[in-house]
Amino acid sequence: MKKSAPALSVCPQCHSYKLPHRVCPVCNYYDGRKVVEDEKSSK
Repeated sequence: MKKSAPALSVCPQCHSYKLPHRVCPVCNYYDGRKVVEDEKSSK
């Protein structure tokens, strides 16, 4: 049985690699919208 690495896509905002159909862990954007607030900006 072969195992393969998960597919990766490139974030259009910050150009880092992320899992497809997930919020980018670096910039917190998904589909062109900021989804998760940064801890810095919420204070």
